[in-house]
Amino acid sequence: MGFDEDKSLKLSRLFNMTTITPPTTSYKPLSELTLSLPNTLSFKAFTSHGRDVAFHSYANEPPLFTIEVPDSYPSPVRLLLRSPEKATLANCEPAHTPGSRPERWELVIPSETYQHMGTEGKGKVTGEIQQLNAESRTVMEKIGKDTYQVAALWLTQSHYQTSAPKMPLQTTYRWQKQEQQSAASTTFSNPDWKLTNPTTGEVHAVFFERWSATERGQMQFRRSFGREWELTVVLSVGMIVEEGRRRKRTRGNFAMGFAKGHGGASF
Repeated sequence: MGFDEDKSLKLSRLFNMTTITPPTTSYKPLSELTLSLPNTLSFKAFTSHGRDVAFHSYANEPPLFTIEVPDSYPSPVRLLLRSPEKATLANCEPAHTPGSRPERWELVIPSETYQHMGTEGKGKVTGEIQQLNAESRTVMEKIGKDTYQVAALWLTQSHYQTSAPKMPLQTTYRWQKQEQQSAASTTFSNPDWKLTNPTTGEVHAVFFERWSATERGQMQFRRSFGREWELTVVLSVGMIVEEGRRRKRTRGNFAMGFAKGHGGASF
């Protein structure tokens, strides 16, 4: 039987740098998360001055994530999203200088892509799989007093596979603070913040604040576009919380935003 060189080249081109599905994992979409300060009796909690925030599925369980906030005041906020094993899952870096407008940050989510690697050549077709490191970069911009725009330009129609049929692709979403009569009345059905599709008005996530020595609030996902999207939303909530903490600190609210300077209680 002779070797068909033309067929070999066609197969080689087909397999060369063709994206394939990553190894399957048992990923469970996030639903509701409780925000609190990490172990308030620890030395780390004391030295972080109440900046760090832990995200729990249930208040009495270990956190799924922790957002660490390096002490950069008065420079723009920086965030690190870490796993319980302290691995960095994502980070948020300022894309503006102090005092400049608009205030803008890049939310970077490392991701893994897998590709078939083929070699074009006489009689050579390989099926090796190479793991590549990639990033999903989202721009978060403050476009109003209590409004943040989240532009996830990496979202594609494939992220909408579990969404409603024929749902149009939307890559820009908006966190908007809601008018409230009383902080005590806020719930998931009456939240402080809503993440919405500005085109359709659909709510994708909500967050209500709880400011105390141990609490920061709760958030709920209404729709998910996968792990990278969820981590992006968690980071954006961390940004909202830290911006709120800084405002309280500037206003001299010792109990809620921690005192000015480098000492005192751990909240």
